[in-house]
Amino acid sequence: MVVDLGSRPAAHVLPPLVAALALLAVAQPAGAGVRMATRDVAVPAAARSVADHARVLPVRTAPFRFNLVGLHWQGSGRVAFRTGLGDGAFGPWHDGLPEADDLPDRGSAERRRSAGWRLGSPYWTDAATRIQVRVSGRVDRVRAYFLRSPVRSAPRVSARVVRPSIITRKAWGADESIVRARPQYAPKLAFAVVHHTAGGQPSTPAESAAMVRGIQAYHVKSNGWNDIGYNFLVDRFGELFEGRGGGITRNVIGAHAEGFNTGSVGVAVIGTYDSSTISSAARAALVRLVSWRLDRAHVNPLGHVTRRSYGNPRFPYGTPVRLRRISGHRDTGWTSCPGGALYARLPGIARDVRALGLPKIYAPRARGGIGGAVRFTATVDPARDWKVTVTNATGMTVARHRGSGSRIDWTWKTTAVPSGAYRWTMEAGMARPATGRVDSGSLPPPPLALTVASADPGTLTPNRDGVRDTSMLTWKTSRSAELRVRVLDTVETLVATAVPWTDVTSGTGEHEWDGTAADGTPVPDGAYVLRFAARTATERVHRDVPVVVDRTLGSLELDHPVFSPNHDGYRDSLGISFRLAHAADVLITVVGGGSAVATVFGGDLGAGAHSFTWNGVGTGGTVVPNGSYKIRVQAVTDLGTRRLAADVGIDTKSPPVRNAVARRTATGTRVTFTLGETAYVHVWFGDHLVRLGRLPAGPVTIRRARRPSEIRIRARDAAWNRTVVKLKPS
Repeated sequence: MVVDLGSRPAAHVLPPLVAALALLAVAQPAGAGVRMATRDVAVPAAARSVADHARVLPVRTAPFRFNLVGLHWQGSGRVAFRTGLGDGAFGPWHDGLPEADDLPDRGSAERRRSAGWRLGSPYWTDAATRIQVRVSGRVDRVRAYFLRSPVRSAPRVSARVVRPSIITRKAWGADESIVRARPQYAPKLAFAVVHHTAGGQPSTPAESAAMVRGIQAYHVKSNGWNDIGYNFLVDRFGELFEGRGGGITRNVIGAHAEGFNTGSVGVAVIGTYDSSTISSAARAALVRLVSWRLDRAHVNPLGHVTRRSYGNPRFPYGTPVRLRRISGHRDTGWTSCPGGALYARLPGIARDVRALGLPKIYAPRARGGIGGAVRFTATVDPARDWKVTVTNATGMTVARHRGSGSRIDWTWKTTAVPSGAYRWTMEAGMARPATGRVDSGSLPPPPLALTVASADPGTLTPNRDGVRDTSMLTWKTSRSAELRVRVLDTVETLVATAVPWTDVTSGTGEHEWDGTAADGTPVPDGAYVLRFAARTATERVHRDVPVVVDRTLGSLELDHPVFSPNHDGYRDSLGISFRLAHAADVLITVVGGGSAVATVFGGDLGAGAHSFTWNGVGTGGTVVPNGSYKIRVQAVTDLGTRRLAADVGIDTKSPPVRNAVARRTATGTRVTFTLGETAYVHVWFGDHLVRLGRLPAGPVTIRRARRPSEIRIRARDAAWNRTVVKLKPS
């Protein structure tokens, strides 16, 4: 499909924000010298289909020479594009959405601004004046954003001793006037996520800065985000750029890894690294940056951390995910980012990050309070002399302990220590010191608080098909209290009581909720808030947790776990059945190796039972290769997208029967052969049938007191592929 750069129909009215952006882009350059223009696509009705093959429209000319482009579209299909300059040849086709999870977290204000659109990645194209877009599958609307980010020289900032040299936002020309909101911060930094920008490579350092300016303009003006999504960017020359504003030493929440932005630092290497190798300068700069950033947080780069997802297509809300402390973007979502070549080097990068700037102090912690025992723990890498110092409010040292080794573990007994607040410091040679605070244990009891309230998963589908039929409600109270959980709709009207008032002790409790009220009445499908409330005689607190009850899609079943589309009359096709509780936009795909290999169906279906048949033919019109696949059914309604998956195997090869021999003996006939795979075996001694059942691969011997003129062996595998061997006894 080609972007329609002509006039729009008079009846077509853009949303106010988009219209204003489009007028602004045409009338004047964007801030920081970045110029942007927005053009909608008039999608022909013939192209709004679920067909797998691509549809391409004629070439169009952009409103000005551009060097960065991004596409937005509506629909479940895919969009690709290529660009050209003047009358020259076009470059290669590029996926419009190579990094699907480069997004803010769900529920955030910057995510809501682009609701209903699929957001393509900003792609550095070099100079171009023409664009050609193609679509496959269902695509209802396309919008193109053309940006020209001038390449200019920029001042550089000298390195400070405590950190690598980082080009500030002011130095690379960030447009602060377009930033939509103040930055938000995470309580602590837990891990790093490495990305690539999935665009072209800069040819000069000045072009790198232009790319960063263009990415910021696209993320803010096109996607509606608060600021550039990445926390830092690295170019091929080893330059480091400050990304999202808020302070390079603070835990700024970015928009780079949907579901895992909080508590992570996102570092994007400019370029595409599916097969290209990261330059030595870029690798060294990445090591310096991540080493410094994780060291400030006292995080071991070779360790792991378990984080609960805030929700994305791969990991639904609340899913615990074990991640490396230096992860690739593909670890947090369905994406190839940061490219296979760069992803393969992350373990080595993590080792170099750990080795840079040793020694280090990892995971410092102080547990307990004044008036009791305070235990200090940490890891020192490598082992060496260490000390823990405690000072009072005036800075006077009140306690000190020294030790040696790789483990700090010291308990400070404070029964005779006056109440108050104290500061502690852990030191180990030249390692960055760790500091913290410990408070008086003689303070009044803590107020009633719900320190934890969660629903795992946040979307449950209680249709009794064994998949997400329940959600585990978990809470943690600071004191013993009564607790209740109620289900409220979006205007806070009571819908049901999930947990009636119940006495709970301080600490963690849980209840498995099946989507019904306390009396067993089912809660209707919808988006709700679970209000966790705790009370004592004098205090009452509550916390709200979003939850969705959606029974739309359920009971996915396949008629065979493995089939053989080889036209032999046995299990040549696969039956797929499921139920819909509501009408939905349904897409049935076959996935192998992480990508779709076939589309079985796409379109609207009504409520009820539905059945489909797949003949094993893939997108290329031929039967997909033998192997293991997943049948994925996706149903989209106003409540969101629900997915179910089931495993299936394709096997078109008959089970091998080798070295088959039939020999007469003094008492009858002996038959020997070797099975190449597990199979169900029948052997006929003339008209006498012997059912051997399911046999494993390997040698088989069978004897019978018969002397037939012919022996027939039939082996059938799980896909009903058959092998028949006929023998004449000798």
